[in-house]
Amino acid sequence: ISTELHKSHVALFRTEVGEQAAKFYLEKIKTAYGYVSDKLEGRQYIMGDQFTVADAYLFTVVNWSKIFEIDLSLWPALAEYQERVAARPAVQKVMEDEGLIQAKAA
Repeated sequence: ISTELHKSHVALFRTEVGEQAAKFYLEKIKTAYGYVSDKLEGRQYIMGDQFTVADAYLFTVVNWSKIFEIDLSLWPALAEYQERVAARPAVQKVMEDEGLIQAKAA
């Protein structure tokens, strides 16, 4: 997560990397998404049925796909994983607190 996904996404946040480098890192991200999606096949979470800190990290980094308009539907297991993690109450609370989603009406 840190060496392939996080690092490649961070490069896209830096506008000075240029168009050619941005394309390079975008392809690296897509390859990594494919790898992770394959590993998620038949699993609830990255390590199996138990949510771990790795899931919190993976969810956060893959959530950046929205910023860069990367369509996760290309990787169904990864897209389903993101939806599953996003639905967790603790994740909903953190995302509300961070202003990433609107608080639900009581």
